[in-house]
Amino acid sequence: MLTLGAIDHAAAQEPSIVKPRVDDVLRRMSDLLAESPSFAFKAEEIVDEVLDSGFKAELSNVRTIALRRPDGVVTNVDGDTAHRSAWFDGKTLTVLDRQHNRYVVLDAKPGIDETLDFVADEFDVVFPLADILHSDIYESLTAGAEYTNYLGIH
Repeated sequence: MLTLGAIDHAAAQEPSIVKPRVDDVLRRMSDLLAESPSFAFKAEEIVDEVLDSGFKAELSNVRTIALRRPDGVVTNVDGDTAHRSAWFDGKTLTVLDRQHNRYVVLDAKPGIDETLDFVADEFDVVFPLADILHSDIYESLTAGAEYTNYLGIH
């Protein structure tokens, strides 16, 4: 498990501190995934939401993502806060909100990186775990990091 911390833009002039162990693990992971023509993974996310009453509610979602370079991504999320699916086929990006039975289809850019960047720039939407889908995962994960830490295998 790795920890990456966000950087304050006012402090961006200071060099980032990337520990050698973290750098090694991130580079090996990035290289392996970049060389893989396809891969899939499942991620469980847990978030504590503070309610108006002051109580905390633990919310969770499970995301399943499959990628085929250069032009295929399928993602599905189910849980307490989302019930969505998305498909990218190199030509279009389709997002389905299964809870409200609504969908949108967008003309996509030619590659995965370009489509993720287009959606972020044009619609201010960043897909969760999008960093793992970029062709240069190392750069995507470390570009805004101020500190890193290696916590071991979990």
